[in-house]
Amino acid sequence: MQIERLHLKTARRQRGMTAFELAQMIGTTENRVYGIERGRYSPDTDLALRWAASLDLNPGEAFPEIWGAQ
Repeated sequence: MQIERLHLKTARRQRGMTAFELAQMIGTTENRVYGIERGRYSPDTDLALRWAASLDLNPGEAFPEIWGAQ
């Protein structure tokens, strides 16, 4: 089952960040960013925490399937 994470894409774009820029900030690839945003991949806990922090999001809101909505 794919989990749509359009809120992550929206948050990234609201901050004027490209997928490539986010990928460099959090230590992954641009393709992985797109794949996670589209729900094709799930990030590990460390990547999810770096992602949420880079976008100033609560980890539970960014990735509720990992931590539950907070």
